[in-house]
Amino acid sequence: MPQRSLGLPVTLLAMALAGCGAPLKPLPSAQASETAANECGSGGLGRYVSQLATDDTLASIRAAIGHGRIRTIRPGDAVTMDFRPERLNIEIGGSGRIERFRCG
Repeated sequence: MPQRSLGLPVTLLAMALAGCGAPLKPLPSAQASETAANECGSGGLGRYVSQLATDDTLASIRAAIGHGRIRTIRPGDAVTMDFRPERLNIEIGGSGRIERFRCG
């Protein structure tokens, strides 16, 4: 019996399904990113990057942004996927130093 190749049917199926994905969203503009950063207060916190995340440092960040909607994320922490643009996320590295700020 001759063997049939599945290459062509699989390729056709893959091509048909390729058009079923969600449309791509445009990349945010620099202005949109700046607006988002200002919504949670992350825009002016660069001076805290690489500092140890002590209670005093975190209190200083809270005072600098003027609100307490802050989530501190350490390595291995479970984090919900809900997006809240007004919430400041402080990402702390394994060394205990602040690595990044982001809204969400």
